[in-house]
Amino acid sequence: MSKIAVYRYWWVRVALLAVAGLLTLSVSCGGQVTSEDIQGFLQAVQGKEIIIKLEDGSTVRISVEDPQEATQLVGEQVSVRVRVDNGSRSLDQIQRRGGEDQHFSGVIESMDSDTWVIGGQSFKVDATTVLDGGLAPGVMARVEFITLADGTRLATEIETDEEEDHFTGTIESMSEDTWIIGGRTFQVNDATRLDEGLAVGVLARVKFATMPDGVLLATEIETDEDDDEHFSGTIESIGENAWVVGGRTFQVNAATEFDEGLAVGVMARVEFLTMSDGTMVAIEIETDEEEQRLTGVLESKQGDTWVVAGQSFTVNQSTRVRGQLEIGERLRVRFLTLPDNSMLATRIEKDTSGPGGGDDNDDGRRGRRGEDVSTEDLHFTGMIQSMSADEWVIGGQTFKVDANTVLDEGLAVGVEAEVEYVLLADGTRLAREIETDAN
Repeated sequence: MSKIAVYRYWWVRVALLAVAGLLTLSVSCGGQVTSEDIQGFLQAVQGKEIIIKLEDGSTVRISVEDPQEATQLVGEQVSVRVRVDNGSRSLDQIQRRGGEDQHFSGVIESMDSDTWVIGGQSFKVDATTVLDGGLAPGVMARVEFITLADGTRLATEIETDEEEDHFTGTIESMSEDTWIIGGRTFQVNDATRLDEGLAVGVLARVKFATMPDGVLLATEIETDEDDDEHFSGTIESIGENAWVVGGRTFQVNAATEFDEGLAVGVMARVEFLTMSDGTMVAIEIETDEEEQRLTGVLESKQGDTWVVAGQSFTVNQSTRVRGQLEIGERLRVRFLTLPDNSMLATRIEKDTSGPGGGDDNDDGRRGRRGEDVSTEDLHFTGMIQSMSADEWVIGGQTFKVDANTVLDEGLAVGVEAEVEYVLLADGTRLAREIETDAN
């Protein structure tokens, strides 16, 4: 063989070895595709990615070609088979963990870091377990759980099974486990959800459960700041320029609208504006109590106390008294029952629904009462379509109105109204009262 041929053969071998080396390097550097199993809580699906919360509290993101199947399992414990290639994870298989969710209710007996005993049953809890506010030993709880392959019950959610109450008041004191709000004592614990901005002197709303021993356990405490500038509370004092309602002071002026029946001790709802200096100016104050009605004979009037049908009513500057009412006349009384069980009259007027109603100067209506007029009040609700001096059309029905018809404020065409009326002998509907149907 010539030297030239030997050299050519040598270079061919070198070239072949180089190519083989490159192929070997390519395979060795290409990374190995592996699989792994992940168990956790499926938090969300974002585009073509799912987010799983693991037992240690960390999260894992896994890419997915078709997120539809995963979307149906959001909020549940899942088992996932994942393909790992060059550090990136892609979904291979996903299924609900441990089968169908099960439920159990019982009293919480103990709460350890990873095991709770509820109603004599042990449940594993981890970072993926959703815990309700207000959970504590002695509280009735409802557990949603799955049974793992080894028989362990893994709690996916634990919530209070007590009926929550609500209370609003000013924070008077705050300790590590006891808060006093509006004169009531509430127990707080690590599960109590606390709003920002809570401090002594702040008005707060409390959600709480009453424990078997009578203790009030707060599940949530939040500041009672309403974006729409409304507030409800008990009227504590009434001044010429300022009212105190539920511990808050509201300025009142000639533009403030006042509802009937407002008095100290009455629950009221205030619509207000907050000025730049923090002053709260009341736009409207209205009773937040349900009115009641009574019809009977006026037996006596002594100062601010009237007795009607054997019942004593307080009459004050907010009571609307219609006409000159004399002892012996039959009256209709609207009233509120106050916390001390006294009755505050919001409106008093003559009862013209039956025989003897009205007076001698009621434009002949007294002569029409009795046989000519139904003694039972009728009611109708509809939209006001037209209003004239003696006739209104409401909801397609025509009602006669006269000087004795009681008309509420705010009545106008297009407003929904409730009519209290009687039927005359000729079929005419005579309106006794028309009021806005605000409810």
